[in-house]
Amino acid sequence: MGNILYYFIIYPIELIIEVAFYTIHHISGNPGIAIIGVSLIVNFLAYPLYKRADAIQEAERNKQEEMSRWTDHIRKHFKGDERVMMLSAYYREQHYQPYYTLRSSVSLLLQIPFFIAAYHFLSHLSKLNGASFLFISDLSQPDALIRLGAFSVNLLPILMTLFNFCSAAIYTRGFSWKNKWQLYAIAVIFLVLLYNRPSGLVFYWTLNNLFSLLKNVFTKLLKLSGNKEKPAVDTKTEPAPEEKSYAPLRVFITGVALLAVLMGLLIPSAVIASSPTEFIEADASRNPLVYVFNTFCVSAGMFLLWFSIFYALATARIRDRFCFAVFCLSGIFLADYFFFGKNLGTMSSFLVFDEEPYYSLWNRAGNIILLCVIIALFFVIWRRFRKNLAWIYLVGLISLIIMSLINIINIGKVLKDSDYISSDRIDVKSDQILTLSKTGKNVVFIMLDRAIGVYGPYIFAEKPELKEQFSGFTLFPNTISFGTCTNIGTPPLFGGYEYTPTEINKRSSESLASKQNEADLMLPVLFSENGFKTTVCDPPYVNYHYAGDLSIFDAYPEIDAYNTRNPNAQPAQQARATTRKRVFFMYSVFKVAPTLLQRAVYCEGDYRLYLSENTDPFTKAAFMDSYVVLENLGSMTMVDDSPDNTYFSLVNDITHEPQELQLPYYEPAGNVRNSGLETYFRTDDEGNVLDLEKPNHYYVNMAAMLQIGKWLDYLKENGVYDNTRIIIAADHGRRLHEVESLLIDDDDMMDVNPLFLYKDFDAKEFNISDEFMTHADAPALAVEGLIDNPVNPFTGKEINSDEKTAHDQLVTMSRHWDVLKYNGNTFDTSDRSWYAVHDNIFDKNNWKKTENPE
Repeated sequence: MGNILYYFIIYPIELIIEVAFYTIHHISGNPGIAIIGVSLIVNFLAYPLYKRADAIQEAERNKQEEMSRWTDHIRKHFKGDERVMMLSAYYREQHYQPYYTLRSSVSLLLQIPFFIAAYHFLSHLSKLNGASFLFISDLSQPDALIRLGAFSVNLLPILMTLFNFCSAAIYTRGFSWKNKWQLYAIAVIFLVLLYNRPSGLVFYWTLNNLFSLLKNVFTKLLKLSGNKEKPAVDTKTEPAPEEKSYAPLRVFITGVALLAVLMGLLIPSAVIASSPTEFIEADASRNPLVYVFNTFCVSAGMFLLWFSIFYALATARIRDRFCFAVFCLSGIFLADYFFFGKNLGTMSSFLVFDEEPYYSLWNRAGNIILLCVIIALFFVIWRRFRKNLAWIYLVGLISLIIMSLINIINIGKVLKDSDYISSDRIDVKSDQILTLSKTGKNVVFIMLDRAIGVYGPYIFAEKPELKEQFSGFTLFPNTISFGTCTNIGTPPLFGGYEYTPTEINKRSSESLASKQNEADLMLPVLFSENGFKTTVCDPPYVNYHYAGDLSIFDAYPEIDAYNTRNPNAQPAQQARATTRKRVFFMYSVFKVAPTLLQRAVYCEGDYRLYLSENTDPFTKAAFMDSYVVLENLGSMTMVDDSPDNTYFSLVNDITHEPQELQLPYYEPAGNVRNSGLETYFRTDDEGNVLDLEKPNHYYVNMAAMLQIGKWLDYLKENGVYDNTRIIIAADHGRRLHEVESLLIDDDDMMDVNPLFLYKDFDAKEFNISDEFMTHADAPALAVEGLIDNPVNPFTGKEINSDEKTAHDQLVTMSRHWDVLKYNGNTFDTSDRSWYAVHDNIFDKNNWKKTENPE
């Protein structure tokens, strides 16, 4: 209940504060200036509320003074029930209710949520750490501006209290002590609460008090000059005729309800319904509908609560204008969501696109034209039919609710089917599930999702110690994958050349999921049938589920299958949940904003939020889930003297989740400080320079090599390195536009340039080879010399790499990655080009655009 109230009442204000701070800090680069800007914005937005609250309080004081002669008389001459009855009768005669006394505390009640929001945001903002401004040396610490020997005095809280006292003295001039003491008491309370708090927070609240002081001075000067405003609130219960509102309350209520449902229910439920399993935690403990509920709380708080508070405290004329603004917003938001900003690219479960959204000229110009037409049309409708708009709103509201319910029902259906998620999970810090023999032959196959091949030479040049750790390995930068995404890339990686996209599409009578399962099973079943002790961890896309499904191994009890994504990693799960909770409402803002503003709202995936404040790199998303697995490979490994041969495969996502890591060790840190350490270029041993457009991708590739390198040292120390064959490869690369020779027409071949590392038994030296490879070579290398005449146990076809030299290799650049959508019998590659490639992939002449082989 506490969280619900927080997201309903406090978080909408905190969100405005955060977006304002982010934007100003992004422009100025100075947290102190950002705090000043936030204070100005908040005071500007809250000014109508406080102005109206002051008027209400003044009216209440005037009414109390008007009635005081008789109320004092009744209290003096009557007691008990008789006093109560006399007061009640008098209040009825004066059209006054006892609870009206609360109106004298309206300003205080309004200050509380604004204070809590600012306190929560600024007290935990790491951007203030070490930041100085003017006479403040560190905005994240108490100011300690006055030092008396070993003691220090915080000056800002005292200055804040003085401003408070001055403001209260001016505001309450002429008031009775009964009406004064409350403000002075509040000033003292704030002094106690904020004295030892971060100076950034105290600076913000001091500015608020200063602005309040200036407002009170200005107001008093106006009154003294004879420009006293007319009372904004009539002490009678009925409004004066000129104050009558022509916009019925039901029009406003249905309007803000429509906005709340659109942004809080429909948009988030539509996103989750498009791919529900991506939002389910690996241990199935978190229902993704919680994100819909949370976003609706924020949306309802923003529109139904705070818009209603503004409406309730506004004058009749302002209410009419406010209703018209809500009416226009509803039309603009609906038009933007349903007709514009479509097909913006592939988006992760953290609502981040693979590439910056692109908008055509028509998308932008057409959007502006339509919005102008909507405003003009709505103005005419407003003038003529405003009293009947509630019915139009009601129809729209019911339609949006029905669409939202359909999405929620569809999500529920997927959740019912989520029992495929296996409970066979391990604690990577204690469970030894990888057994390696000192006397037998061991084969290890590690897939690093989206690891980039061209990074390899630069990684090993930057960290020469890796060459010693990876002794015996050959790095093949001249490697291609057959597609740009996991559903196309993993079948050939684990199944070989008969599972390339062209070969899979030839088997058009079988489902893609069944062919994916075959590829996942091929090597484990083959090694198991040939006497190898076989262990598989995190097989990809089993039954076309994104993660957690081990059911295909039920028919093979001799094969041990596990999920390594740590179910006990509660901080990581909480971090993911917190990130999504905070992002979803801003994603709704992004979707309903005019297309000219959408990129500004999106802000490279940050949505103008400090997402790292609650989801720091130590717990952030899937990166840490994967990082801790590689970090604990030694703990997972048990070495024995048995003569058994072993096969072990592991899929790991560390390279799929770009993160800023602490240089020079490429490790996660709670507060990454790389200023002065990052040069944005790397050099290989031959002097080639790589310009890092997006260094976080390079960081995670380096982190993977460093952690695996430590595990390789462990194997050497325990005498199981020379008798272990190791393949480390990726399913595809990533388009980052960092290698000019791989930019072909509108395509970036880094997308199909996966990492490929191979170490055979007893190999000693580290090498980098220019040999042309495909990742479909991996199965043949895995079984070479260990299994006589190896054949696919499901198709009977021989496992080899003959296809590589028989013809050019056909590569699809399709980005149809979503297996929940593209899950028929053949790959739909109609969205992008196909290429035929051979030999040196860094020679543009070797890439030939070709017709879709389908």
